[in-house]
Amino acid sequence: MEAERIVLREKVWEAAWRYGSLELNTNSGVVRGVRIATSSGWAIYSARGGRSWRELEEKAGLIRRRLRGSMRLVGVDKYDGRVTLGVVGGDPEDSILDAAARMGGLLEEKGLKGEIIVVVNYTSKRIEHETGVAEERRTVTEIYVYADARIRGRRSIGSSAHIMLGGPEGISGRLTESLVEKAARRAVYGLKAEPLGPLDKGKYKVILAGEASAAFLHELGHLLEADQPGHLRRGMRISNLSITIRDNPFTPGSPASRAFDDEAVSSIRRILVEDGVVEDLLHTRETAYRLGGKPGSARGLFHIPKAMHTTLILEPGDWREKEIVEETRRGLLVDGVVSASLEGMMISLRPEEAWLVEKGEASRPIRISCVKFPLARSLLTISSLSRNLYLRASREKGELVAEASPWIRLQAYIE
Repeated sequence: MEAERIVLREKVWEAAWRYGSLELNTNSGVVRGVRIATSSGWAIYSARGGRSWRELEEKAGLIRRRLRGSMRLVGVDKYDGRVTLGVVGGDPEDSILDAAARMGGLLEEKGLKGEIIVVVNYTSKRIEHETGVAEERRTVTEIYVYADARIRGRRSIGSSAHIMLGGPEGISGRLTESLVEKAARRAVYGLKAEPLGPLDKGKYKVILAGEASAAFLHELGHLLEADQPGHLRRGMRISNLSITIRDNPFTPGSPASRAFDDEAVSSIRRILVEDGVVEDLLHTRETAYRLGGKPGSARGLFHIPKAMHTTLILEPGDWREKEIVEETRRGLLVDGVVSASLEGMMISLRPEEAWLVEKGEASRPIRISCVKFPLARSLLTISSLSRNLYLRASREKGELVAEASPWIRLQAYIE
């Protein structure tokens, strides 16, 4: 049996410019919990407020007595030490209000309305275990831009987002301008986009640009989680192209970087797919024992640990992005995604910005409801990877994750 005391502190500052108005909200809290790993399963109890460790341990003990399952965890040397990721220089309130107002002004200069949200999130995580203490302090700044374009009764919303380590001192003028420009462009092109006709739908060569490529990689990453039902098997060939996928928790500049996971296991670099063949999976201690592997990819302090990636990287190819488009006689270019999902072995993307590619040129914006990738086929049709990687960070079940991906050209189906 292993017992751990866990403390999670969080403070959030959020400034928002909404259609010309400004607001600032703050929130903070502390959650303390006791987590017990037994041969029958996890017993976890957590609560806000000033409850004593004795009370928390008694509650967790009562939960433990109800366990009737079976669980084995691989043995590990747990992380002992403190790490700080990102810094915040003093109170961020004025800085994030200024950033939100400045970006709102840039939107208005373009004749658009919308919303700008700037969030600074400070967390302190402490896991006291039988051999030491693993502690992490992290500051992350998140920016979300929504541009609202309207003309003759039509309306289109374009968005952009950026998540970075550190406080608002990292918000540069160049960054704010590029985020507003991207959201505004997508909103305006959304007004111009026309739907594909029924006879134009079906199988296409699809070019996934930076954000869309990262979203695709994110969903593919779920199939590399050892606790995911129907996950890919080691030794399985998934692509005829020599693609390589890594998980690197030490990626410079990634807000998802971490020194240890939520089981207090030291983070490790993993080669998940090499030369198109699955070599490893993302593991918790339980899946590492059951399937054979190394732990270090667990997320979740107050629920059963879940295997998740940190920064998933698809190694680049040697194509220039312009060449990928020019070498496509007829296809689709997707840049930006409203939503993405994985069902079985099917990835579905709902594009935010899509262009029809004809005779090697992105000719006109189009509106489509869904692009579907049956992975058993689509991964085998990857024909181009660009030279450059694009980093995208997001939140999955409240946890920070990131993907670094090149442009990808492969086959998919348009609905």
